[in-house]
Amino acid sequence: EREHQGVLAGKSSGDEEKCLEDQLRDAKISVGTAETELKQLNTKISHCEKELKEKKTQLMSKQEEAVAVENELGARKNDVESVKRALDSLPIKEGQMEALEKDQGSELEVGQRLKDKVR
Repeated sequence: EREHQGVLAGKSSGDEEKCLEDQLRDAKISVGTAETELKQLNTKISHCEKELKEKKTQLMSKQEEAVAVENELGARKNDVESVKRALDSLPIKEGQMEALEKDQGSELEVGQRLKDKVR
């Protein structure tokens, strides 16, 4: 009898607490909640795709900048090597630079004395 009354009330069995109307209302609420969550997730996906596109553009820009800096570094290294080779090719004997600096100092001294004498 009890089960029969439950079935008449829209319950699949007499032990179930909600009638079909209540179950339908709950299902509609669940569908509405799921649709809202879906819209939020679609918005989030759209935002993330836009952010990804911006980040890719920034990455490409930085990558191009890094290549330019690497090329510049290579060019400067080549310049340094050229200068080293040029310095190494100069026929300077050991102690010659110190002697030239000493001669320069004495020549400057002589020049200063002559300037003082002219004054």
